[in-house]
Amino acid sequence: MRCPPAFRFPSLTTTVPKEFVHRAAVAEVMLTDWRRRGDTRFDVTAQWPRGHSFFSPIRGYHDPLLAAETIRQVGSLLAHAEFGVPFGHHFLMWDLEYAVEEQHLLVGDTPAALDIDVACTEVKQRGGSLTGLRYTAVIRRDGHVAVTGSASYTCTSPAVYRRLRAGRGPEAGRPPIPLTAPASPQSVGRTSPMDVVLSPSVRRTAGSCAPTAAIT
Repeated sequence: MRCPPAFRFPSLTTTVPKEFVHRAAVAEVMLTDWRRRGDTRFDVTAQWPRGHSFFSPIRGYHDPLLAAETIRQVGSLLAHAEFGVPFGHHFLMWDLEYAVEEQHLLVGDTPAALDIDVACTEVKQRGGSLTGLRYTAVIRRDGHVAVTGSASYTCTSPAVYRRLRAGRGPEAGRPPIPLTAPASPQSVGRTSPMDVVLSPSVRRTAGSCAPTAAIT
């Protein structure tokens, strides 16, 4: 009897389901696997591509924002896959910080394979359901610490989220903010206009003008 391919090739690398990390496309998923090591500790693996449509390399180095997105995806993955948060719940991230070791962000000849040590703290539950947690992540590349970071969030049901958003956003009848041209990529450390989310604007105070930035 012939064995199905999954049994003949047990170590094939795939990404985790995109729904676990709240991404629309598989190409945007950084995480490849995870394993529980204790009640609140996990091993996660990830891969950074040599090129990316949004997090494009900067002067031969992986964009540090890849680290931020990877850490964010870790929290979402564990919430759904290990703590049972249903799909459709909303995540409110309160903080995310990270530090990178630049020498370990150099783009190589192959995608960067990463091992992530995750420790969850301040795990909060109500009625057996996760309502929030804080976690730290240590990202290693080839055995070397490349990134350290932490984040915290709370998660709410769609009904609670609707109450929190009541009176806000386009559905509340507020006029949309007019779009303006983005700031020059060079002024914000980028090379492509597609990567820019700020636009210059002018704030008038007491007859004078001061340059500000608006998120577009």
